[in-house]
This record gives sequence, structure tokens and C-alpha cells, in this order.
Amino acid sequence: MSTPNPTPDLPPGMDGVASAGRARLSPMMRLTASHMLASHTQAAHVTIHAEADAGGLLAAHAHWRDAAGGVRVTMTHLIARLCAQALVEHPALNATLVGEEVFTWRDVNLGLATAMANGDLIVPVLKGADRMSVAQMAHAARELVDRTRAGRARLADLRGGTFTLSSIGMYPALRWTTPLLNIPQVAILATGAVHADQFSIGQPVG
Repeated sequence: MSTPNPTPDLPPGMDGVASAGRARLSPMMRLTASHMLASHTQAAHVTIHAEADAGGLLAAHAHWRDAAGGVRVTMTHLIARLCAQALVEHPALNATLVGEEVFTWRDVNLGLATAMANGDLIVPVLKGADRMSVAQMAHAARELVDRTRAGRARLADLRGGTFTLSSIGMYPALRWTTPLLNIPQVAILATGAVHADQFSIGQPVG
């Protein structure tokens, strides 16, 4: 007769190691982990890293800081606006892959990857982002993210995304990231912090 493992619920090979605690994954963390694994195993990821002159972006940020009617415009809002415009010009990226069919969409519904206080990552969707001005986008995005972080996101807030925008700009030491596709979307954009001493000044984003 074999001797039963006295602690059968420990990870393999960890018998005799003192545990400092354990916690069950929340439903959201389980869903996120499942979605990330599916993305990693079901999609062929190709990552392009690039740097861009942020002079025009900084000029636009300075302009809209005083011209948005009391709405605080961040760099992320401006990037979201530029991203939405770019997707109108490049509709092949504003698409989803289902089986052997690619669906392209007239509307740009921009997912905003949002970190929660408990570590969860949720992607609320800014509907019709291509039709918004900078001020409209700043207001709608702030309201959407605030509602999500407060735990009041509606089901409709989390569905219908056609492209996802992520950011590591809050971590200046990180220069590059390799985001996982938010399947079945075909593309994702991750942006970092601004790293430069001098900038060429361009025109504000309209």
C-alpha cells in the first residue's frame, strides 16, 4: 500500500517548503488568465518596436490643456484620438478574426486597457472613437475609466471593441513592451513614456 501525500494540494515538488499564504484567483483574474493563454496559443504574434518624435504630441498637449473647456486632456487621450484617426485610414487593423473570416468595421470602438487597484486588467470600450473631438474623447474616456475602476462598468462598456490601446507610460524606466492581442481583434497598440530632451514643435491635434 502506498503512503498518501500528507499535503496533496501543494504544488508538485514543494513538500516541506513553508508557505506564507495562499489565495484563490478572483473570477476576473481567472477570466484574464484564460483570455491571455488563449491569445498566446491561438494567435501568431508579430511585434514591431519603434520610437517617434513626440514634439507635436507635446505641443498638442500644451494647447489642449487650456482649450478643452475644463476637461483635463492627457497624453493618453491624444494618443487615443490619433489612434482612432489612423484606424479610419487603415481599416485592415480595425478588424477581428473569427475562424477563417476577417471582419472589418466602420466604427472604431477603442478598448482602453485599464489596471484596477486589485491588480485586475479590464478593457472598457470607447464606442465611436473615430467620431469624437479631442475634448469629447477626453470626457468620454475619463468617465468610462472612472466608472470601470469604481466597479460600475456595464456589460455594454466591455463589449464591441475593434482595437485595443494599452500604455506603460506610467513606468518611464520601461522602454518596450510586447502586449498580447485582445483576441479576436487582429492588432493592439502599446505606448510608452516620452523620452527626449528636445522636440520639434508641430501642429495641435484637431
